[in-house]
Amino acid sequence: MITNQSPTETVLAEKPEEVKAEVLLAALSSTHALSFISAVLAGLCGLLIIFGGSLLVRLIAFAGILIALLQSYYFWRVSLDRKLLPVLLKHGAKSFDQGLRFLFPAKADSLITLTMSDRLQGIRKLFFRQCWLAIVQSLLTLLSLVLCLISAAC
Repeated sequence: MITNQSPTETVLAEKPEEVKAEVLLAALSSTHALSFISAVLAGLCGLLIIFGGSLLVRLIAFAGILIALLQSYYFWRVSLDRKLLPVLLKHGAKSFDQGLRFLFPAKADSLITLTMSDRLQGIRKLFFRQCWLAIVQSLLTLLSLVLCLISAAC
């Protein structure tokens, strides 16, 4: 039988959610770099709070630290999902949900069965939120540095 599909298209047609999950796992592996950058920027913001001259510089640097804390939460969530996604792919949704109910018994009633597509979309949203927070933190740090240099207080 002759088909017009490439081998890649055939695999995507047969297992689209698994391929999407593997691509997502590859993207999630970059979160360690984002976390490292966030920690460095938070340290820089801490120095600006200590040595920055104006109140505005210190407030912006403090906002950068708050964003870093929020970004750390998303790093934890994305890292957890990066570890749990292979378990989901290996054991299936039903067994995975039973494992979650074991881990979070208080939430057992609120846990509903989601489709694989919904689960992947949720992980993707967490990943992009973490990326956006890293961008915002970078901009706040840069702004506080520029204001500090302009005011010549540093």
